[in-house]
This record gives sequence, structure tokens and C-alpha cells, in this order.
Amino acid sequence: MRASYPPPPFAASFLVAAEARPNRQATSPRVAAALIDPGFFDAGLVDLIEGNGLEITKVLITHDHPAHTHGLATVVRAYGPAIYAGQDKVAGLDAVPLGNGERIDVGDIELEAIALYGDAGEVLAFRLDDLLFSGPAISAGEVGTTASPEAAARQQQALRERVATLPGRTRILAGHGPPTTVALELAFNPAFRSPPPQPATSETAPEAGS
Repeated sequence: MRASYPPPPFAASFLVAAEARPNRQATSPRVAAALIDPGFFDAGLVDLIEGNGLEITKVLITHDHPAHTHGLATVVRAYGPAIYAGQDKVAGLDAVPLGNGERIDVGDIELEAIALYGDAGEVLAFRLDDLLFSGPAISAGEVGTTASPEAAARQQQALRERVATLPGRTRILAGHGPPTTVALELAFNPAFRSPPPQPATSETAPEAGS
């Protein structure tokens, strides 16, 4: 796994493959690789791909937002990969929609899609062994913003059921901000320590003028 941290507002990009061999001969078979969130696709990332003899066969999108998809069209033109996301369209391009728990094969490695909630709606995280690519859903000490108390409650439920239960050593690689771990988030992230907010109902909502 190699990470690319572009300037704001672009999200971090991550390149994953089963193996990487620097200075691979041009005539050697390329190794299948996946690129996660190509928000910023620059010459440095191209050098990383080409220098390790990789072929981008799949692009995984955590969140359909320009910060995560700005470079997607360029990647598609250069490598022609399949796109995987939480919906069937990403940045105007066709994508393979994924649900929670679905798996994606990339050469000799396998990633698992984990449905979470972040800014402006549902996002996908992708798990590879002890790595979790969380997109905008989690960053160190924080979680993504939500549009309503109902969305915040769904977010916390998903985090508790699908992230808090992972091994504490699991490294969280966020779309924005520094890496963290599940153990650190359990200890310091308020979203993991406080009960989920309860959506207002007709019985609990305050009366007008109260």
C-alpha cells in the first residue's frame, strides 16, 4: 500500500496491490492494483504506478464528491479500470454499486466494502486485512458531518457495529487527516464513546412555543 497526500481540498489517495517490484522490466506482466479515491491524479502518482509495474484495474470510491473523484476521468482514460462505489454513477461515470460486506478482488488481494455514513450521505470504507480506508466517514478524533440527527444516529450505529468491532490494531487511513487506529478512536473519539443521538419523534419533539 502506498499513500498520496495531495494539497487541500483533495482527499488522500491510496494505491494497493499484492506486490510491488521497483524497476520491473517493461516487458514483464504488470501487477493488478486498485486506486482508492483519485481526487488528485498527478505525475507523482503516475510515477509510483509505473515505477512499480502496476496496472490500475479497479478504482474504489468512498464518496462521490470532487475531493475524492476529481482525477477519476484521467485514471479511466489512462488505464480503463472498473469503478466501484456505493452507487451506479460516480462523477457522471458508470460504476459497479457495492453493498455492505461485498468483496472486491484485485489480483491476489481482496478488499471488503463497509457501508458507513459521512458528510452529505452514505459512504463506503474499504478494508484490506488490518487497514481500513475510511474516506470522509472517520478522521482522527472526528467523524464526518451529517445532514440531520437521523443521519447522525445511523452514522454512529454503523461505526459501532462495523468499525468499533474491528481489531484495535486496525489502522484507519482517512480521506482527510492523519492515520489513526481503531483502539485510539475507541479511546478518544466522542462518536465511539457517547450513545447515538435519538431522532426526534412526535412523542419526544418539543411542542411549539415551549
